[in-house]
Amino acid sequence: MSSTPSLDLSNIQWRMPEWVQSVGGLRTENVLDYFSFSPFYDHKSNNQMLKMQSQFNALDLGDLNNHLRRLTGTQFVVTQERPPFLWIIQKQHRLNEQEVRPLNTYFVCNENIYMAPNAYTLLATRMLNATHSLQTALKKIENMPQYHPQEGYTYPQKISDNSSSHIKDPQESDNKETAAVDDNADNTFSTEDFSVVRAFMKSLHSFPNPTNP
Repeated sequence: MSSTPSLDLSNIQWRMPEWVQSVGGLRTENVLDYFSFSPFYDHKSNNQMLKMQSQFNALDLGDLNNHLRRLTGTQFVVTQERPPFLWIIQKQHRLNEQEVRPLNTYFVCNENIYMAPNAYTLLATRMLNATHSLQTALKKIENMPQYHPQEGYTYPQKISDNSSSHIKDPQESDNKETAAVDDNADNTFSTEDFSVVRAFMKSLHSFPNPTNP
């Protein structure tokens, strides 16, 4: 029997405005209580255990941190704050009083709770966007260089899009004087440089698409 795939919490935005209104707004003292209603919360954490033990004797944030410091296991703590709009909550595994291992980070921003993306997701997304942009740009310039026996490879000073070359830009005449191209600019592109660009463009096709771990 196949197991049910876990819910991807990285794409969830959660909020409960009625709870915030009932307590008179979010504060550092109650933001963890607000967080405990969200799907990001772990009901097996030390926070939940202390919450059950102190139902009739509420702990303030200082007492909570002191109690959590003496326990080991999964915990939620407020690491940074900028009330009344922003709090950063860290899910961590405490090994002892001095050592913790971060697990996840969450943002409480304007009553909305988000899960921060991990480093792999950020790097994979940025690398994918960068390689896609490079592939698109290099495909466009592949056939642009013009060869002359004396000058070598050169680029045209003005590039027009085939799909829109018949459309006249109404601002083109106004921008001619301000956007004049320096005739003495060095637009040469050597054979060696062009070979490097072609080799780099072909190597991009060998990169696999990043997938989530």
